[in-house]
Amino acid sequence: MDDEETRKILDSVSCGTARRILTMVLEASRTPKGISKVLDTSTQNVRYHLNNLEEAGLVEVTGFRYSEKGREMSVYESLEAPVIVLRTDEDEGEMEDRR
Repeated sequence: MDDEETRKILDSVSCGTARRILTMVLEASRTPKGISKVLDTSTQNVRYHLNNLEEAGLVEVTGFRYSEKGREMSVYESLEAPVIVLRTDEDEGEMEDRR
């Protein structure tokens, strides 16, 4: 778990806001503006986290929509269901891969 790809993934979801964004994008394709309204945060903050998630290979831009003002907005979707690795005391050092 110490390679560059894993580091990018872990860094990109280290913040609660980023995890909420990823969950939303897993449920349905979304625009940064739509996400910001639901999370009650700035569009700039959402874009920051989406850029990190995109660099980590967790989301991608799959299209565009137009705002009421005619501005082009990127639409983000998840690339695939994330892999969650859990470790419990009962595992005695072994890790379990759950999808």
